[in-house]
Amino acid sequence: MSQENSILNYFSKTGSKQNSQISSQKSPKSKREAEENSSNGSPLKKQSQKQKKEESEVVDNNSQNKSNNSTNGTQMVSEEASTSFPYVTYDIIWSRLEGFPYWPSIVCPHPLTFDIKKCENNIDKVHVQFFDDPPQRSWIKLSDTIIYKGPTHPVHKIIVKKDLKKAIEYAEEAFKMPKDNRRSLIVELKLSDEEDSVESKHDAKGDHKSPPKVSPVITNMSKRKASLRGSQKKRKRVIVMSSDDDSDENKDTEIGGGDCKRENIPLSIDSSSDEVMEVDESSPEKPKNPTKESKQSSRKHTSATNSFSKYFTQELTTEELNTKADASWPHLQFEFLKAEKIRDANKRRPSEPDYDPKTLYVPHDFLRKQTPAHKQWWEMKSQHFDTVLFFKVGKFYELFHMDAVIGYNELNLTHMNGDIAHAGFPEISYQSFSDRLITKGFKVARVEQTETSEQRDERCKSSRNKSKDDKVVAREICRITTPATRTCSVLDAEPPDLPKYLVALCEKVVTEDNVHFGVCFADTSTSSIWMGCFIDNKHLSALRTLFATHPPAEIIMEHNNVSTETKVCIEKCLPTSRIECLSSEKFSAEFAINYITEKNIFMDNGVLSLPHMFSEIFLIRDDGSLSYKPDFEMAVQAFSAIINVLSTCQIDDEIITMKQFQQYVPANCESSENKKLVLDSISLKNLEVFVNSNNESKGTLMETMNFCYTKFGVRMLYQWLCYPLCDIKLINARLDAVEDLMNFQKQCVEFSEVGDILKQMPDLQRSLMQIHSQGSVTRSTTHPDSRAVMFEEDKYSKRKIIDFIKTKTAFRKAHKIVSLFDSFRTKMKSPLLSECTSFEFDGGHFPNMKEVLDFFDKAFDHEEAKARGQIIPNSGVDEAYDNATKQIKRVEAKSESYLKSQSEFFNCKVNYFGTGRSRFQLEVPEGKAKKATSTYEYSSSKKGYRRFITPETKDLLIELTAAEEAQQNASKDILRKLFAKFDESFEQWIKIVKCLGLVDCLMSLVKCSESMKQYGSVLCRPEFVVSNEPLLRIKNGKHPCLLRYCDNFVENDIELKTKLMLVTGPNMGGKSTLMRQTALIAIMAQIGTFVPADECVLTPVDRVFTRLGASDRILEGESTFYVELSETSIILKDATDRSL
Repeated sequence: MSQENSILNYFSKTGSKQNSQISSQKSPKSKREAEENSSNGSPLKKQSQKQKKEESEVVDNNSQNKSNNSTNGTQMVSEEASTSFPYVTYDIIWSRLEGFPYWPSIVCPHPLTFDIKKCENNIDKVHVQFFDDPPQRSWIKLSDTIIYKGPTHPVHKIIVKKDLKKAIEYAEEAFKMPKDNRRSLIVELKLSDEEDSVESKHDAKGDHKSPPKVSPVITNMSKRKASLRGSQKKRKRVIVMSSDDDSDENKDTEIGGGDCKRENIPLSIDSSSDEVMEVDESSPEKPKNPTKESKQSSRKHTSATNSFSKYFTQELTTEELNTKADASWPHLQFEFLKAEKIRDANKRRPSEPDYDPKTLYVPHDFLRKQTPAHKQWWEMKSQHFDTVLFFKVGKFYELFHMDAVIGYNELNLTHMNGDIAHAGFPEISYQSFSDRLITKGFKVARVEQTETSEQRDERCKSSRNKSKDDKVVAREICRITTPATRTCSVLDAEPPDLPKYLVALCEKVVTEDNVHFGVCFADTSTSSIWMGCFIDNKHLSALRTLFATHPPAEIIMEHNNVSTETKVCIEKCLPTSRIECLSSEKFSAEFAINYITEKNIFMDNGVLSLPHMFSEIFLIRDDGSLSYKPDFEMAVQAFSAIINVLSTCQIDDEIITMKQFQQYVPANCESSENKKLVLDSISLKNLEVFVNSNNESKGTLMETMNFCYTKFGVRMLYQWLCYPLCDIKLINARLDAVEDLMNFQKQCVEFSEVGDILKQMPDLQRSLMQIHSQGSVTRSTTHPDSRAVMFEEDKYSKRKIIDFIKTKTAFRKAHKIVSLFDSFRTKMKSPLLSECTSFEFDGGHFPNMKEVLDFFDKAFDHEEAKARGQIIPNSGVDEAYDNATKQIKRVEAKSESYLKSQSEFFNCKVNYFGTGRSRFQLEVPEGKAKKATSTYEYSSSKKGYRRFITPETKDLLIELTAAEEAQQNASKDILRKLFAKFDESFEQWIKIVKCLGLVDCLMSLVKCSESMKQYGSVLCRPEFVVSNEPLLRIKNGKHPCLLRYCDNFVENDIELKTKLMLVTGPNMGGKSTLMRQTALIAIMAQIGTFVPADECVLTPVDRVFTRLGASDRILEGESTFYVELSETSIILKDATDRSL
């Protein structure tokens, strides 16, 4: 292929009149968005002086090297050949938009004025077309251009991003073409608004020139997944702030000092020294089509190392390697990382049945050649091959080798100088960068230094057999985070409002239509764990429903013990979820029993005491030991897998000790008194309860009904929609509560005040989990985080205190809600509303915690604690601190008494001199010092004074130092003790949260009714009847989810009894809409809210079946016809006379 054809193909990918526009400088909005998205949203400070110097030198030399391009072709118009302007048409040059790197471009005429130059505000500019995909044009300041002399970038020595590499390749081809032939490279683009206005002006003047002829351009748009131009940016010293902390305390925190740059510092022996990092000056350009880009970048279903492994094996094509990483990275040449030689930690090949893709075999000879710190890294990587290691070095988290390549591509981190792939970011930015990777499906490990350099030196001194490996500070993995194991610590980003579950499955296939499952799934953000067993059919309907109602972010399965049908189901239902296989040992029920026993999790005063749910699954033998009921063995096995995963992630203790266990029973298996309306995965999808056909929330039932003020209220409402009620008494109780709140809203101004209070609530459910974790003795003593050296500890302490005070204040305001309902309580007809807004001593369910809150209000000075990041307890809060304080006062009083006696002895004024361990020196005037006896030991002197220490002053110093150390030790643990004391009342706090969530959901149903009224619908209270025959009668019903989107909706009547109703009509006649409307009104009625109809009378529906549309499950080998038959089969098999 000729050079001309190759470069033409590059431009022919892009559309002439589709996405591209002729653009001048980036709009202020684009720049602002770029800055907000750059490097954890951190504000940026002074540009590197070295960078400025390099760029200024390049620009200064620009005018001396302009002639090279001009020799390749004939001169154009005479004005272009002016000696005062250095370029002519079709010159290849480097151009730079403000805030972006130099980019190869071609000088070309403006499509309207046909000029290549202009002067604007006394600034000369040249018109160029960038070698980009799609091509863009702009007027560039002459000072921001450099003559193109070859592929070497004028500023950046190493080019990581594929866009810039590709652009340079095509610029090099264009540079070799005769200048006249370059005309064919100019692409016709759609005019921007700015240039449309220019065109109008020219039309008015009527002085158009004839445009030069250009070759036709193919308009097929290319679909690129890589990030856009702008990845290599100017680099600055930065002030780094936490992404979620806007407080003033962070605004003046600078990493490092001076103007020095953080180069590629090898992992030295003393790696705790301060380092300075280079950070991008601006973010990458925003995608031209954000929605499309986000879809393309979303990760598909992966096993533990799928797609991740592409970053470090040789399985990619040359093009993919150039896309994902520089092919020259040393780690790509390591023999043990090559696809044909890679092995797990036990030296098993991928073709072997027990191969573990989560581990990697690293040869001992290779490790011996590494520096001590790099050896640490490789040893951790060998056990966590599927994990991105954020490896702490001083104040920075470093990424090496394959992890660094992920950092380049997924986080837009900049390559550090050096041969190996290496990137990094400051400690304070961990929250942002970890969140971005976890959101994309990666597993991230936070590796901390767990000793200081002084502690390392002390360890080395006491060690007899020292090696070079001992000369590096100790490091440990303190936390591994996956999309399904997010928690609410001060280091981590806040999890999504709706939980993403960690699900473990055990399977036993009895027959094709009799599949037994044991499941355990956890919401780590609230420390909630569900366990249960169920029997499924061959279509795995119950399993699919579990996935729909409790969407997993990660699935844990037993290795080689899951059927192909189940695997295919998981891959189809959960295309973006992580899938991890564990060995049979980690699915052992005995492991779970031993874990519970050894941890003494359920011991109460030496006696094993199980939570209520556990008594349904576990049993205590006569000898006091723990066992499980045979029917729940598979559930316990799944629980064992969950424990193993949580242990690996270092969060098992904080999750399990919360004791938030529940039994999972599918809705169709509930006992009659707890029976729920069954909505399987097919109905949830077809009725668009949570997501529509575009996987969005618009027009869904959840969007229609969700007016909750709190996040824990949203989660409760979500469960209401998953499991509508079937018990008429419970349904009417909710309807009565909604009706009471409607009356309350009309009669009392306090209704809006209740909403205002709820609106200010933090996520109390997750806050309680955070306080429990921070108050844990185990976590503060044995967890690796208790040994971690954190350079931003003061900020983390402030966050903990601020969050704690917010939580305490929210519970105080929650008590006010009870008092707001006092004036209306006598008018309530709903016991449900009355109970959740009345204190327990008044017969309600709301615990009165005012005394406990009063204690924490008086425990310390809140404002001082928030400012200092440290709690100084008031008297009576902590006994150890009080005792130490009293001892200090006693020693001080004793020292004053002794000083007075010494003044009398020397017959003059005597003072104490010294600080720290030199305190209590007696400073005596030189003339009186002669009276000192042999017990006075000379220590120092100054002009006119001599200083002495005595046995008494030595004792005073010892006593005071010991008291101060005791006080300091007590103050270190005071924050944890306060959290632990608050957590002692967890059962009461969680009751309050449930009461508030219930009030929030009921108010949301009231707001939902108001919303439907505003959109022109009549509302009615559904009437439930007890009858031997089923009944559903709706008059003038409307589709509840279409009211806000359709103002001319035709009302429908429907009456269903024992007979089947067949609805016929033409396409687009509304048959499916009527069916959905009927089902949604029935669901809303059984949730307990008013419905959009003149009348709604029904007997409770036990299950909603749907069979809508035509779609196949090609990944599961099921055609459209087969899907239709299987779904119809489920209806015929499971439907009752009460089903809809």
